[in-house]
Amino acid sequence: MSQKEKRKYQVGRFWLDREESSSKWYIYWYDERKRKTRRKTTSTTDHERAKDAIDEHYYASRGPVRAQAYEADIRKILANYWLEHGRGIPAAPVINTTITSFTKFIDQEEDAGRIAGLTMLSDITPRFIRRFITWRLSHTTKVRKDKAGNITRILVIKKKSSPNTVQTYIKYIRAAINWAYKNGDILYCPHIPGISKYELNGPRTAFISIQMMADALTYARDKKMDYLFKFILGCIGTIARPEAVLDIHVGHQMDWSQDFLNLNPPGRRLTSKRRPVIAVPDLLKAWLREENGHFIQLQGKPVKSIKKGWRTMREELDWPKLIVSKTIRHSIAKTLRTNSDFKKKYDLIIDPWELSGHMGHQAPGSLGITEGYAQYIPDGGSTVIKGLNAYFKELEEIVAFNLHPSCTQVPQRVPEDVQIKGH
Repeated sequence: MSQKEKRKYQVGRFWLDREESSSKWYIYWYDERKRKTRRKTTSTTDHERAKDAIDEHYYASRGPVRAQAYEADIRKILANYWLEHGRGIPAAPVINTTITSFTKFIDQEEDAGRIAGLTMLSDITPRFIRRFITWRLSHTTKVRKDKAGNITRILVIKKKSSPNTVQTYIKYIRAAINWAYKNGDILYCPHIPGISKYELNGPRTAFISIQMMADALTYARDKKMDYLFKFILGCIGTIARPEAVLDIHVGHQMDWSQDFLNLNPPGRRLTSKRRPVIAVPDLLKAWLREENGHFIQLQGKPVKSIKKGWRTMREELDWPKLIVSKTIRHSIAKTLRTNSDFKKKYDLIIDPWELSGHMGHQAPGSLGITEGYAQYIPDGGSTVIKGLNAYFKELEEIVAFNLHPSCTQVPQRVPEDVQIKGH
């Protein structure tokens, strides 16, 4: 029997047929990803009703906007975005995780029969994205690789994720589709809904007091964990994000002629998470003068991640789990801005524009235009630097040792949980 004789009725890539063991009609199609023929029952033995069912299935699979130019493979869109752009920017690890997670969800949707054949751009509807958001809030993916570094398996694990994390994934899904549109690969961008501001995490409530910061420095010193001690000092003195502090290479980023520190390493592309050039408080300058290479290192190699060491310290100090390494940045900014007792003690008035510029924040609305003319320039005599000098002075009154490097440095213990670049 020829294929034409076998296919009693066909619409697009779908056709009707029956199994020998059943009198009901089935919708068949060839799945290019699985490389096999798949089927879906029409739940009827009547041929005319079956034809209506396959028509409905065909039009449902194509969605509301249907021109051939719109039928782009979403996997190819994601792959092109990664190869042409994503892998070359600082956010590459997050983009890679986003693509892996979204692709795995697409696989599951196809396997469940909610998408017929390969998932196309027209299948990426608001309903589809909302299903992804719901799934990602309660699941994550884990990649298995062989010795050569090739992916062998992607596992789905039940694990809650914060709404802000999932919102970041949506951001890069949008970016991939916009990239395809700007490069002429597609003719339209579908609406990609995100998580509403009411569902996102509210204002950051985790806070590290000056006493807690002193406890953290004492812990790192007592445990002979110099890398953690210097990391905390670096986060306080720069009010920078943890990644920026871990990246600091003194010889490449410190301008000793002006005592300015460029938080963006040479060759690193600037992103929306701006890393400004900043002035440095006195105590941190003393520590930076002790090292010409990477500021945070262990056994001569830069430390890649502080997360495990931080969690261990947090547990031993009995801190809430909401307190992460980035909380240092938020806590210093909050102390300088709102701690009236601290500011009265040291006669401080912190200029909000100087604090914003030091932290790399971009002015919103009409202030952004002003910022284009009056860019932030670091100043060693700024109110922020005066505030940081006072903060370190307050810490020295609390801890039982001198914070200066000549008095504080101790031999380092090699912990099991620290990650080192190159290992």
